[in-house]
Amino acid sequence: MSDIKKMIYRVDLPFENFTQPIKTKGYALTLIAKNDNGIKVLKELAATLKSDELLTSCELLNFDLLMQNRADVLIGSTGDHGEVFNELKWWWDYAKDYKKMVEFYDFLEIFTAIDDQERDINKRILELGHVFNVPVLAISNVELMKPNNERTIKKLPPNFNCFDEHSEQTIPIKDVLSEFEYLGRENAEEVVIKNLEKIMGYINTY
Repeated sequence: MSDIKKMIYRVDLPFENFTQPIKTKGYALTLIAKNDNGIKVLKELAATLKSDELLTSCELLNFDLLMQNRADVLIGSTGDHGEVFNELKWWWDYAKDYKKMVEFYDFLEIFTAIDDQERDINKRILELGHVFNVPVLAISNVELMKPNNERTIKKLPPNFNCFDEHSEQTIPIKDVLSEFEYLGRENAEEVVIKNLEKIMGYINTY
């Protein structure tokens, strides 16, 4: 990876989307600025969240503004608050065409799983990424379940701090790879290292 340090501007914002046969609400997007205009777009999107007319407790981003500036922003699927995760969690056993949904995103995200169900969902996300040629990234602001049922933020290596506003300490990359070894060694290296480098190549903020 290049020695040049990049400042990564990232936000998670709520949105609504139309899927068949229902209109989905309460999902989130990961948005990363690709350039200086992208930074301005993220700030404007965050500043102009509007309440949903039917669900006043839910604020939604200005989707038109996002699409008008699509070239300046990378869009990720987030985790269990995202559309992709929930579609695969609840509807995987039904025959569906995921092409339109998956290809909307610049990258799909998986997190350290806390149980077998989440590991299975991560495998499904990786499978869709391979089928539709969308990179899948292991992202650092994940939660793990402690033995006492408290949830804690899992720290991943330095390269991932750009995605994690909570990071205070890190662990060696070999330990991160071991977290995803159930995907297979090659796939673990893909989501932990190779695809991060690919996404970083699109970003020009310093």
